[in-house]
Amino acid sequence: MATSGTTSSTLTVREVIDLACEELGILAMGDTLDATVAERAMTRLNWMLKTWQADGLTNGWRIEDVSITWPADTATATLDTNYLDLENVRRSISGIETPLERFDADEYAQLPNKAATGVPNSYVVKKTRDTLSVSLWPVPTAETTILADGARIIEDVTDLGQNIDVPQEWLETVYMCLAARLITPFKSLMTDPASAKAVEERAATLYARLKTFGDESGSIYFQTA
Repeated sequence: MATSGTTSSTLTVREVIDLACEELGILAMGDTLDATVAERAMTRLNWMLKTWQADGLTNGWRIEDVSITWPADTATATLDTNYLDLENVRRSISGIETPLERFDADEYAQLPNKAATGVPNSYVVKKTRDTLSVSLWPVPTAETTILADGARIIEDVTDLGQNIDVPQEWLETVYMCLAARLITPFKSLMTDPASAKAVEERAATLYARLKTFGDESGSIYFQTA
C-alpha cells in the first residue's frame, strides 16, 4: 500500500483534550466530553503551553529571525508584543555580523554612563507584563541593523475547534502532559486512578525528550556534483 504522501498532521484543541481524557479513562472511545469538563481542560491546556515558554529558546520551534533597523542616538527600542525574549543579538554592517554581549539587569544598572555613545557591543533585554524592550550600549551614533533570535509567544488557546500552536512532533507530548495536568482536578472522574503514575511518567519522559529535540550539535556540509 502506498504511503499518504502528506506530512501536515495536526490536532485541534478538542482532539488534544479528548486524547488526554482517554489516557485518564475519563472519556470512552466515541463518546463526547461534557462541555464544562472540556472548557476547564481547555483553560489548563492554554496555561500549560504558556508555562512551557519559561524554557526559553529550548522550544526551538518558537524561534524566529528578528531584524531591527535601529535609529541613531537611540538607546532603547520597544519590540513587537509577540516576542517573549531575544537571544544571539548581532550587529550587522555590510553583511558582517558581530555578536553582542548580553548584560543582565544588574550588570546594565552598574554601567556608570548609560548614555555613552559609540559602536554598540552589549545589550540588555527588559521584560514587563505587556512589553519587551532592548537597550544597546554604547548608544549607536549611526543607524544600525540589529539581528537576533526572537522567542515568540505561543498563541492563545481560545476555542475547541482551533489547531494548537505547536509542531507535529510535539503533539503526543502536549496531550500526554495535559493528561498529567488533569489528574488532580479530574481525579474523581477517572475510572482507574492507579493509572495516574504511568501517565505522569510518560508525560515527563516525552517532555524531557522534546525539550532537546533539534539541539544536537554538529555540522552538515553539502556540495554540488
